[in-house]
Amino acid sequence: LQIKCNGGKFGENCENDCGHCLHKEQCHYIDGTCSNGCNDGYQGIQCKNICSNNTYGSNCSLSCGNCLYVYGEQCHHVTGQCPRGCVSGFQGDFCVEENDLFLSSSEARCQLAAPLYSFISLFCVSVLIIVCLVIRVLRNHLPKCQHKQENEKTGNLSSSKISNIMYTGDICAYDEVGEVTKNPDYDELQ
Repeated sequence: LQIKCNGGKFGENCENDCGHCLHKEQCHYIDGTCSNGCNDGYQGIQCKNICSNNTYGSNCSLSCGNCLYVYGEQCHHVTGQCPRGCVSGFQGDFCVEENDLFLSSSEARCQLAAPLYSFISLFCVSVLIIVCLVIRVLRNHLPKCQHKQENEKTGNLSSSKISNIMYTGDICAYDEVGEVTKNPDYDELQ
């Protein structure tokens, strides 16, 4: 003969605990089933299983928001609140409100790319202009140095000195190569 259990117990000698029956009703005294359903956040015939698969609430019929699942947990099985906060772009206790201040990663990359490309373009154009100016200054200065060299070569010297011209800043410098005589060394060997 089975004794009718009270106080949230069931089974032989009332040694098992009832689950989370709706409105804290007593479960069936033999098998522990909840005849009127489960409290919010619980499921199963004995109402001992918490909601799973990112669900919560009455009969586990509501879907969790955009919770941040760091350790594989889901939203709170009764309230639906996110224990670790929201994924990027959402806010609030349930992580269903979109955060207008957040840009998705692709939008953020696009917005960062435009100024970056502008800066790179301006830098390249600046370098190109500087190179052109340096070439122009060198071309304007080089003929002056060559003219000085020609004047030196046409002077009345018994032996002329040949110099290599080098540009060093604002002056023309000459590198002494040596003397050239009218009789090369191989002529004397004959």
